[in-house]
Amino acid sequence: LHLAVENNDLSSVRLLLDHGADIDAKHGDDGLRKSALHDSCCRGRFDMVSLLLERGANMEVYGHDGTALGFALHACQMDVIRLLLQKGANVEAPGYELEDKTPLHVAAEAGNTGIVALLLDAGADPAARWDQDERQPLHSAVWNNDLPTVRLLLDRGANIDAKYGYEAWFLFPLHEACGCGHLEMVSLLLERGANMELRGHHGTALGFAFLVRKMDVIKLLLQKGAKAEV
Repeated sequence: LHLAVENNDLSSVRLLLDHGADIDAKHGDDGLRKSALHDSCCRGRFDMVSLLLERGANMEVYGHDGTALGFALHACQMDVIRLLLQKGANVEAPGYELEDKTPLHVAAEAGNTGIVALLLDAGADPAARWDQDERQPLHSAVWNNDLPTVRLLLDRGANIDAKYGYEAWFLFPLHEACGCGHLEMVSLLLERGANMELRGHHGTALGFAFLVRKMDVIKLLLQKGAKAEV
């Protein structure tokens, strides 16, 4: 079955399934195991994915990239992602070897606004958190200076002042943007109401900008009324 799927041989796959092949059987090394559906998803084989789903393939079986949705996400297979979501794939299913990131975290990190929109439309939580730092999709999009994805996440309810980090080391989206010197991102976050006076491990947003000597960001923050005490 795996060889037939790899060759995108729909007729052979139908025949094998008709004669009792295990549709959810996995293959590969211990750390790289995947099912026929996983293989089809990461290759973007829409017709094969459709066939396997029609024949009862389990979308929630885990492989090394998580569920079928995870495999499609990592290969940026948008049509397959849309199909899986239409068929009821778990939009919050964490990745298996990806520190339990949700699909939305993965899409935001990849900077694929279209896939982020698909996941949000399917009910993904824009405030989903992962690992001990409680990092949210918005933090990844800000770090990547991905203005379209940040706008979309904020439009869908992401918390503009969401904190991530731990006891002695934490920051907010505006701090990230200031520390990276992303002037347009800083401007967007301020326009959307980000709090300039929240304090992270390097003080306020102004403190983060001073730390990395981003003069254009410093000037903008002061123009917007940031307090000089960092």
